[in-house]
Amino acid sequence: MIEILVALTIFTNSISDSLWNLIDKGKYQEVLKITGALVDSGQVDRDVLLARAFAFRMQDSLGKAIAVYNEILKVNPEDYDALQGLALTLSWADELDSSISIYKRILRKYGDDREALMGIARVYGWKGELKSAREWIEKAVTTYKDADVFSLCGEIYIWSDMYDRAVECFKKSLEISPENTDILVRIGNIYEWKGDYSSALSWYKRALPDSQAVEGIRRVRYLMRPSIEVKLMPAREKDSLSVMNHLNFILIASKYVTRYLDFTMRTAYHRTGFGGDSSRQVYLIQPGIVLKYHDFKATISPGAGFTGVFYGGISFKKGPVHGEVAYSEEILEEGKMIKIKHLEFRGGINFSRFTLKAEYDRGEIPFDGNGRKIFDLNVSGEFLSRPVSLKILYSYGFKKYKFWSPDYYSPENYSLHSMGVAAFKNFGGFYFYLDASRSFSGNPETTTYSFEAGVGKFYFSFSSFITSENYSYRQLTLGFSSRI
Repeated sequence: MIEILVALTIFTNSISDSLWNLIDKGKYQEVLKITGALVDSGQVDRDVLLARAFAFRMQDSLGKAIAVYNEILKVNPEDYDALQGLALTLSWADELDSSISIYKRILRKYGDDREALMGIARVYGWKGELKSAREWIEKAVTTYKDADVFSLCGEIYIWSDMYDRAVECFKKSLEISPENTDILVRIGNIYEWKGDYSSALSWYKRALPDSQAVEGIRRVRYLMRPSIEVKLMPAREKDSLSVMNHLNFILIASKYVTRYLDFTMRTAYHRTGFGGDSSRQVYLIQPGIVLKYHDFKATISPGAGFTGVFYGGISFKKGPVHGEVAYSEEILEEGKMIKIKHLEFRGGINFSRFTLKAEYDRGEIPFDGNGRKIFDLNVSGEFLSRPVSLKILYSYGFKKYKFWSPDYYSPENYSLHSMGVAAFKNFGGFYFYLDASRSFSGNPETTTYSFEAGVGKFYFSFSSFITSENYSYRQLTLGFSSRI
């Protein structure tokens, strides 16, 4: 049958049309058989090879597709379709630098080509070079004002955590293609991620009966319900053992306001220096309110107990930049109302795979002049791999401590190098997260690791912190989280 079709299509000079009709029907294996027979018989031309390369790519035989595209380019190095196909296939094969090189070659030869502009923007995004991705897609939307270009623009701004700009791009795409349910769902996703559930719900409803919209509505309605979280946290700290029971209620969660209530009770058993044991029960009841407006969030949380008595802060996140100013008061020792007042400034910016963070903390005990100042500057880098989400992290930090009292002043500076690895994998309803790190300098040197896993509404975690000064802290958490 194949031989007859080959003979017929050669005779009628419609081989290309026949092959692409088969491709449109998804019959890639049949296309490969026909083009293979033509190649073996020597009856082959550019159109046959393009169809063969396309079928190889759709069958995920990327190396074979690349070889066929290169065969076409040996005859004509400027063949537009072969260059586009090669650039796309290289990106699928994770040869991102080579793909970018081909796209730039197309742009030099053919000017501001739409497919090349979209392709190079997408590949820079996959590389994590988001500034370059934004530059190329902005050039594309300036030149080509169509729905697909605006849609890709929205995706790239999502990758950049610039949600407001992403919504702008998606809305421009909808002006051209108002019935595109994928875009309606994507806007719903953004509002859901931002915690604006009422807006997310309205966008999902516009996309009905799309299955993603149905799932989004179910998910958001669940998130809009009050929640409860219960945790049992036994911990071992050098010469003491403690158990914490933690109960958290999210009473109201809406676009602008979240109200919550925390109740924590801790029972601690301490080994004394005389060979005996002592125990103490302490508690914390802490209500709080979170106010959100655009990129800003304000938190106020008065409370009482062993961890703190007040926290108030304003934070913002705009694209890759984030910052926070906070004032808090904490109890110095369990059972004693000796408070330390803190004024903290934190900020950071993400550069592709690198993050810069700075933190300043000034603490002071008001009645005796004791206090501290801490400045921490930290640069970290992460490198990602798949299919397990694996991060290899390197961090360099500089810390500057100053502790003082009326008759004692002690500055201390040191740098801190650390390396770590973190892995995450989701198997349907089950997930696990593992991370470990080791500091190579500092005072003291530390080793930390933690593991968390969960299924459905239940989860558990284990963490450990060990220093070179023979101090250790280990904690197990058993948790349950659900909507009421």
